[in-house]
Amino acid sequence: MKEKEFEKSTKKQKLAMPQDKNVMRDILVTKILFIPIRQKNDGYGMSACFVFSDDNWVRWLDYDCFRISDYANSSTLIKGDFEHGGVVFFFKDPVTMSYGNDIIINDII
Repeated sequence: MKEKEFEKSTKKQKLAMPQDKNVMRDILVTKILFIPIRQKNDGYGMSACFVFSDDNWVRWLDYDCFRISDYANSSTLIKGDFEHGGVVFFFKDPVTMSYGNDIIINDII
């Protein structure tokens, strides 16, 4: 779905998008959107995942967590889980939170 159409669509319309079945591939993305959904997986909250690639939004697989990793250092920098009615972020090491909710990952700086 094109950017303008995606922006104008409602949450219900976004969730009606079919999931991409070819997720066993790498994809270059510039934006990621997680929308919590009421579905549960082994008791964990789930999210619908949308990725922006090649000027289109694509619905990736629904899942119960996500990780942002630095493979050069073989470590997970940020892990997210859908708990408490929203997204909870877990950091490998303590991070600095500054004015305006800037999150500074200390070992990258």
